Amino acid sequence: MIDDADPLRRRLAGLAGPARTQTLCELGQLLADRYWRTGPGNPKGLPDLEESIGHLDEAYGYFQPGDGLRGAVAAQLGSLLTARFSGHGGAERDRESAIALLSEGLDSPRLSPPMIAGAHGMIGQLLLSRCGAGAGISPAFGRGSPAQVDSARQAVEHFQTALAGPQLTPEMTELFTAMLAMAEGTAKTLSGQGGFAMSGMIQAMQTLRRLQKQGLGPGLGAIFTMNQPMSETDPLDRAVPVFDGPIPAPRAPGPAPQGPPHTSRSAASVPPAPDADLARHAFRERLGTGDPYTLLTELLVKAADVDVADDLVALATTVVHTGPPTPADHLFLAAALIQRGRATGGPEALDDHADALTSLRAATAGPGELPDAALPLVLRVGAALGDSIDAPVFARLTAALRAVGADALACPQPDTVLLLHASSGRVAAGTERNLPRRTLIAADRPPASGISIVSTLAGPSQLLTLAGRKRPPVDRNPAFVGTGPEIALFRSCYSRSEPTDPTLLHFADVPAVVATPGLVILPPKAEFPTLADAFIDAGCTGVIGWLRPVPARLATVTYLALHHRMGRERMEPAVAVQSVRRWLRTAQRTPLPGLPDDHLADLAAAEPSLRDIAAALVHRGI
Repeated sequence: MIDDADPLRRRLAGLAGPARTQTLCELGQLLADRYWRTGPGNPKGLPDLEESIGHLDEAYGYFQPGDGLRGAVAAQLGSLLTARFSGHGGAERDRESAIALLSEGLDSPRLSPPMIAGAHGMIGQLLLSRCGAGAGISPAFGRGSPAQVDSARQAVEHFQTALAGPQLTPEMTELFTAMLAMAEGTAKTLSGQGGFAMSGMIQAMQTLRRLQKQGLGPGLGAIFTMNQPMSETDPLDRAVPVFDGPIPAPRAPGPAPQGPPHTSRSAASVPPAPDADLARHAFRERLGTGDPYTLLTELLVKAADVDVADDLVALATTVVHTGPPTPADHLFLAAALIQRGRATGGPEALDDHADALTSLRAATAGPGELPDAALPLVLRVGAALGDSIDAPVFARLTAALRAVGADALACPQPDTVLLLHASSGRVAAGTERNLPRRTLIAADRPPASGISIVSTLAGPSQLLTLAGRKRPPVDRNPAFVGTGPEIALFRSCYSRSEPTDPTLLHFADVPAVVATPGLVILPPKAEFPTLADAFIDAGCTGVIGWLRPVPARLATVTYLALHHRMGRERMEPAVAVQSVRRWLRTAQRTPLPGLPDDHLADLAAAEPSLRDIAAALVHRGI
């Protein structure tokens, strides 16, 4: 493939020093033009952008301060550094050098009115980027530092100046108007004034997203190469700086542009574009006060409002596309798209669902990136997508469910219970009274009744952790910590009991957390599930405990029933808990071998409250 820049590269190779200046400008301009045509922010154009910056940087160095062409080259170089910073994650030094170079270019008589407006627009954009999250603003986008407030106010002045200039295209006018609204809102928010209309901010963000898709935004720099916003002429037919007099001498030492040198990009993280933080803030404001995962889950239950949905999609899209987005940002966009699809219906809803699936995949691409609090919303979005879901999170969770022998993961919702089925990976609605036979529920309290074997979990991260552990048989080596006649009763249910390497640890009193590979049984006064989760974190596979205090003698009866089932009938812990809960709720219960007569009397006297006691008994884990 022939590269149209090769003739200029060959010519440049035969030149040295200031004699290279004109060819450097021609080659830099040709490559810059090619970059703008590829599309600002497109990774395919990055090699052209990098090479163009290198050539124009060298050419800039051959001009003396005050030279008529120096300002024009400075403006073009500044526009390219702006593109690298805004569109390709350039270092902060790109931003600061671009501000200095564009400011220098404003003094050049060779810049046309559209170029001057473009320079003011890019400087305003760069100044606003100083106000991003990487510059120290809190996640809620609250009051900023004096330097941030000053940058935002300077940005307002630059956008106002750009709008006041002649020969603006309608697209540039619309862009600068939207950016001015962004800058004014940023300045007021950072200074603690408030008083700006959130609806105006949302409208400005929607305008910016549309114009960026049309090639403006970072692409403003194209006017320095094309001499008009979207020229159709061949790059080699376009005007370049021509030297009427002698070739300029090397630049004598003099004042350099303000700001750090514009060297190659840094691999360090770069603060997001300013509207990403404002959009996050506006998104939360649009939802209301509270946890955003909960609020979005509740929103997907209610009747869909198209105006609210449109606003949320616009704001979430702005965050994701100006980034860098977090997994939560992608999930919020997926939820907003589902809500808009519910509001609009028809063919557009299918497009929203397809985009929501893409966002859900991005949100759940890596394990552990979303908090457990996100599970209800993840499953709600999954349920809305139906059979089409193949997001990584569902593959990981269904594999974990199969590994621990569970049929489904349940998650309570405001209006139902959503189930992720291990066999199919589908998310479907269910009821607490009709769960799959072996269900893990992401909640602290299992259903009060029902025939399913249900264990609670702190959340999906606990499931993924437990899926990697082996569950030893509890009757292999049970151990009991405490004294009293009831301990002898419990121990009698097993053929052996050793204090070393236990597979079951029963504590008569509230214990300190110890590492054990098997089951832990806690006393009624232990804080549950907090202590249970601590034991699981320490390495055990399951914990049996109580959600509320229970009379000691009734707890003894319950424990004996548990140990009888696990030791003599060899039931697994979760199965034993379900069996004992049903036993307590049944008036005609089978007798327990070895149960003292006075305990039988206690059980009969407590008959009215046994259903509540049964509901308080919980197995957590696997």
